Amino acid sequence: MPDTQPVRTETEGRWPTPEAAYALAPGIVHEIEWTMRTAVHTPFGVPLGREFWLRKAALLDRIALRDEASGFSGETVHAAT
Repeated sequence: MPDTQPVRTETEGRWPTPEAAYALAPGIVHEIEWTMRTAVHTPFGVPLGREFWLRKAALLDRIALRDEASGFSGETVHAAT
C-alpha cells in the first residue's frame, strides 16, 4: 500500500503537523459553542457519543497548542518535565 502522507506536513513520523491536521477545522469559538450546546441538550444519563468526545479532545488540543505558541505554559507542562 503506498504511503499517502504528504512529506511537507509531517513531523518526525507519520503524523501531520497541527497546522495540517486542523487546517480545515471549524473555528475554536464555533467548536466551544458546539461542545457546550451538545452537552447541555443531551439528557442526563444518555451517552454523548464518539463525535462529542473526539471534537472536545480536538478543541482542547487546539487551545493548548495556541497557548503554547503564545508562550503560556501551565502547571502540567512543568510537572511533566
